[in-house]
Amino acid sequence: MTAREVDVLRLAVNGSTNKAIGSALGIGAEAVSSRMQTVFRKLRVVDRTQAVAVALRLGLLSFDDVTVLECANQGYRDAAGVAAEEAR
Repeated sequence: MTAREVDVLRLAVNGSTNKAIGSALGIGAEAVSSRMQTVFRKLRVVDRTQAVAVALRLGLLSFDDVTVLECANQGYRDAAGVAAEEAR
């Protein structure tokens, strides 16, 4: 996989659109789409979720590339706490 393809995947890992990835890399959204299709083919996957999972597994991406928002699990934690209290 080329360095540019890894750059595209690294930006896609956090949910960036083709347009946003293109803006960040100074290329068009169509070029991003083409590179993503090449990534899918090289990793033998069919979508971004699979591509990220395989890239993490192969070491092409690291968990440091993944941004988790501070509020990402807030609702889940609140619901889990309520369920735990009700179970008592």
